[in-house]
Amino acid sequence: MKKGVLLFLLLIFLTPVQAYSLKSVTITVYRDGYANIYEVIVPSPGESRIEVPLPVENFTGLSVLVDGKETSYILNGSRIVVYTWNASRVEVMYYTPDITSKAGAKWAVRVSFEAPVTVILPERSVIVGLSGIPMKIENNSITMPPGNQTIYYLLEFQKPSQPAPIENKSMSWQLILAVLVVVTFGAIFSLKFLRGEGKSNKARLKSLDELVKAFNLNEDEKRALMFIYDHGGKVRQADVRNALGIPRTTAWRMFKRLEKMGLVKISKVNNENWVELNFEITKENQQ
Repeated sequence: MKKGVLLFLLLIFLTPVQAYSLKSVTITVYRDGYANIYEVIVPSPGESRIEVPLPVENFTGLSVLVDGKETSYILNGSRIVVYTWNASRVEVMYYTPDITSKAGAKWAVRVSFEAPVTVILPERSVIVGLSGIPMKIENNSITMPPGNQTIYYLLEFQKPSQPAPIENKSMSWQLILAVLVVVTFGAIFSLKFLRGEGKSNKARLKSLDELVKAFNLNEDEKRALMFIYDHGGKVRQADVRNALGIPRTTAWRMFKRLEKMGLVKISKVNNENWVELNFEITKENQQ
């Protein structure tokens, strides 16, 4: 009997107690199936260290903020160890392809968290199925209750532009081959330029609209890039945030996404984050 009581008490003391609470989760899904997961965590009072599980195997761009300041972490298998030192707020952000899947034209987002999850679907998405009753739906944003949840959606079909008709049906195959060769070499040159294999490390673009269409940028991202360009191509993150009225956390996530896409480079100068464009643009016909 005594041995049983001692074993019971030992199990109680050895059982790990969750040293934090998950306040909210926001997931932004992109058209290519990648998703940005952003978790807000509140450590328990007096805690100096927490372990946060990662619900995915494949991820990139992992970043941690403790009370608004980016901090280091220890990756321990499927968990990250963060030293909070009595902080009141921890933010974890990363990108992953693991929570989305596609069957035919139908996409699915599968999530499982202990807090409500707000999923922001790509623009012009159509929700075709839900595993549960949503807490809130607004435009392309949907909030689901805690637990295992699945959202099914379709991406709106975008009709390709019609090619110009060929008026001369007797066009020789030699001319067609010549056109294909020019297009192929042009594409190869463009790719090398964008990857920094040309004389300049920065790609040259005719307009910002090229980036907006190619990377599905939102209005804040477009305004931020134009602000950086207007101020010489390199500015402090804080200056962009203050000028555009973007909250600190939103700006941090935005620049991490732009950095992941290779559009900007983030560096530290005198303990301040600076952002530099990785391309050159013209402002012709830009709003």
